[in-house]
Amino acid sequence: MLDRLCKPALAQKWETTKNRTPHLVSLKICPHNLYALRAYAVGTGSTSPDTFCMDEIMTDQAWLRCTISPGQFSGEYAVKGEMYNGEGFSLFASEEDLECRQFPSGSERTSAWIMVQVIEQDKGLALVGLPAQTLENGQTVTVSASSLKFSPAKQKA
Repeated sequence: MLDRLCKPALAQKWETTKNRTPHLVSLKICPHNLYALRAYAVGTGSTSPDTFCMDEIMTDQAWLRCTISPGQFSGEYAVKGEMYNGEGFSLFASEEDLECRQFPSGSERTSAWIMVQVIEQDKGLALVGLPAQTLENGQTVTVSASSLKFSPAKQKA
């Protein structure tokens, strides 16, 4: 069912089967879920999970470069970002969706990173889901892949 709710990314890596034979494994990872949805032992014709050994797979958290300034409410920030074509977009985001050295106050602006979900990435571009809807468009934007950074996903308690 999750496959219908999101477009999974496809990754590949080498895994070792129970009999220690290496196989290239394709992993479908849903950007809205931190765990692999399915893994297929390529070339074996099998989709059975006991065909190979697979641990839970955590995806990296994606962050998009942006500029922030204080919003109207405590813990809220006005976010400005740039799409791949140089056009800007803006939205309001909570402090928990942002990463920066020191959050601005008053009329200050500072460089920051906003948490995004990479939906698709190809040829130097990335379609990303934002934590809130933009003021100009919807909740997804296409950005240059070079404006993203990745860090290990944080475990929720």
